[in-house]
Amino acid sequence: MTRPRVRPHDLDPVVHDRVRLSILSVLSARDSIAYGELRHLLELTDGNIAAHLRTLEERGFIRVSKKIEDRRSKTTYRITAAGRKAFRKHIEQLASLLPDREEL
Repeated sequence: MTRPRVRPHDLDPVVHDRVRLSILSVLSARDSIAYGELRHLLELTDGNIAAHLRTLEERGFIRVSKKIEDRRSKTTYRITAAGRKAFRKHIEQLASLLPDREEL
């Protein structure tokens, strides 16, 4: 049975970006993650990751939490329900771009 195909231009460009997709992937597998750990894990500069995190936060896909621990600011991120839904939808859309077994 052939499943409906998604065209590449139908993909959400906010989620489809390589860095933002990586961020959502990490956050979908964890409850939350500290800014420094996420930056180190994805091997990104402060400026680069900050811009992508801001975009995801503006879309409501992630939530930021800032608090002071031992007189130091600690920023953590967590995926929202909307972010999880957008991430899952994107993965399903990517899978629909692959040929079915009978098409191989």
